[in-house]
Amino acid sequence: MGVVVVTGGAGYIGSHATLCLLRAGYQVVVIDNCSNSHPPRPPSVLPPSLERVLEVLKEEEEEEEEEEEEGRGKNNLFFHLVCLKEKESVMKVFEQYKVEVVVHFAASKSVGESARAPLPYYHNNLLSTINLLQVMEESGCRKLVFSSSSTVYGSASSFPTDEGDPAGRSLASPYGRSKFFCEGLLRDVAAADQDWRIIILRYFNPGGAHPSGLLGESTRSGAPLNLLPRLAEVAAGERGAVHVYGGDWPTPDGTCIRDYMHVLDLAEGHVAAEFSRACGKSIPYHVTERRRGDVMRTTCSGRLAQKELDWNPLRTLQDICVDAWRFKVRNPHGY
Repeated sequence: MGVVVVTGGAGYIGSHATLCLLRAGYQVVVIDNCSNSHPPRPPSVLPPSLERVLEVLKEEEEEEEEEEEEGRGKNNLFFHLVCLKEKESVMKVFEQYKVEVVVHFAASKSVGESARAPLPYYHNNLLSTINLLQVMEESGCRKLVFSSSSTVYGSASSFPTDEGDPAGRSLASPYGRSKFFCEGLLRDVAAADQDWRIIILRYFNPGGAHPSGLLGESTRSGAPLNLLPRLAEVAAGERGAVHVYGGDWPTPDGTCIRDYMHVLDLAEGHVAAEFSRACGKSIPYHVTERRRGDVMRTTCSGRLAQKELDWNPLRTLQDICVDAWRFKVRNPHGY
């Protein structure tokens, strides 16, 4: 198998993608500045999330009794503590490998934070992507998978939203605009050079954790960025209640409607109900004021991914909640 560079590979989504790539037999080179994720703890040269990736692979190998492939993850995983905004440092990484594909997760990603501090979001997300594209072009690698976001649809006009719906209209947050600008940049690059092969994936609210409980969301600040870890904190008695941002939206119960990875047509209040099944506890919540940058509803259609990528979601909302709770129980303080 070839060499895949994963930017932001020490983060929540990136570490799970790294696991899947290693499992498939790829050599994976992770580039991450660990601004949001935990950095390596000496004497380890890997961040805790990637150490957990190797633990998961080891457990899987032991269960499968595939001794001939023992250590395949460790031998195929490489990590570089590098910031994408430092182009020369990124180039030095690429010079060490024959990179075939890049999966670009690295980005600042909080909708609310981007509304409070837009300049760092534009600076990080745009400059990082520009530098990465320049390094790829100079290195002869022109295959990219870009992690975009459902926020590029803004306040969508049709549901479930699909790739044919207009993006870039009524964008509600600087984060969403930064992703939309990056998409435009990628389209311009691909149009100017037919050798580029670029896939843009627009994610709708990923949640859950690896079913082993070893790998999940654990931020460097200790403050969860997504809903499911917040629910886990409430269930564990670490947080008094979940805040539901806005109870005056024009929806059946007044709250925002959200899709979560692997499921359709969910709302945050309904997720709380599902999560209480997973942990056996009732989840208290408070309806507060709307959060800047939020939109009323985001739900997606996965038909194009099913057609073009032969991809179908396998896990339910209950699976997501159970896995998130298992990770919290096994890692009460994160990594």
